Amino acid sequence: MLSILWRNWAVYETMTKLELTIELKPFTPNSDFTVVCDLKIVHKTIDVQYRVSGDLENLFIPDTKAQPQRMNRLWETTCFELFVAEVGKKEYSEVNVSPSGDWNVYTFSDYRAGMVPNNDFSGIKFSTTQNLTELNVGFSVDSKISKPSLGISAVLKLNSGEITYWANRHIRDRPDFHLRENFLDMA
Repeated sequence: MLSILWRNWAVYETMTKLELTIELKPFTPNSDFTVVCDLKIVHKTIDVQYRVSGDLENLFIPDTKAQPQRMNRLWETTCFELFVAEVGKKEYSEVNVSPSGDWNVYTFSDYRAGMVPNNDFSGIKFSTTQNLTELNVGFSVDSKISKPSLGISAVLKLNSGEITYWANRHIRDRPDFHLRENFLDMA
């Protein structure tokens, strides 16, 4: 079940704006953390802010880098992900951002097929803050998509080595962030 905590949709003559707050669900029950995503779309800029609350001493959080880089396999550790597709089209992109600031964007031609680095995104603006009980990771991407369908997810790696998977919804017997049935159509 999808938990939408707050939604505001406004259409203006020259601007479309969407604001949405979603509590992500762990694939396996987890009472140690909550993960919430604040999503805002203005024109074709997608701004996401993830908040992880709980005992952060148990969460592996990579140090923020002065010079973040485009890196592969970020999903193997704590990582925040946004899947972006045009409603009705098979092609989609996957944005990965680490609390370190490292990032990557891939494009797929269809479900988990044809993965290539995506250079169409004009850049990722990144921010992170942390205290003893809350980690905030935010990023913005400029997209060419006018009718977005979005998958919102996170991978949390615990210091024990356990990896937990969080998403706006899980409809299969294993976590699968690429599954379009898990995406939210924003059009």
